[in-house]
Amino acid sequence: MYTKEQLRRLLIPLMFEQVLTALMGSVDTIMVTNIGSAAISAVSLVDSLNILIINIFAAMATGGAIICAQYLGSNQKEKANQALKQLIFSITLISLLITLPCILFRRPLLSLIFGSVEKM
Repeated sequence: MYTKEQLRRLLIPLMFEQVLTALMGSVDTIMVTNIGSAAISAVSLVDSLNILIINIFAAMATGGAIICAQYLGSNQKEKANQALKQLIFSITLISLLITLPCILFRRPLLSLIFGSVEKM
């Protein structure tokens, strides 16, 4: 069983991550408030996509942590290491598969997702 100190060391970074994730949209909006309402609208449009992608990767990390915890709980450290390596590989591959088309086809994707949004 884990001690209270070990659990505390785990919880503090998790809580910090959640606070940073929650503040991300607010900080983005605060940074562009001096530019105008069009900039605030643009940040709001893109922020929903950011939240979706962050949640997808958070779900994958949570699932990987559960699998690793099950292996560690049954004293199968080698399988836990293999699962972790597979998770890192999968997340890296998926992020590249998302990033590359987004960079290459950014203008058509923006038109497809947001339609005819006015330029600033």
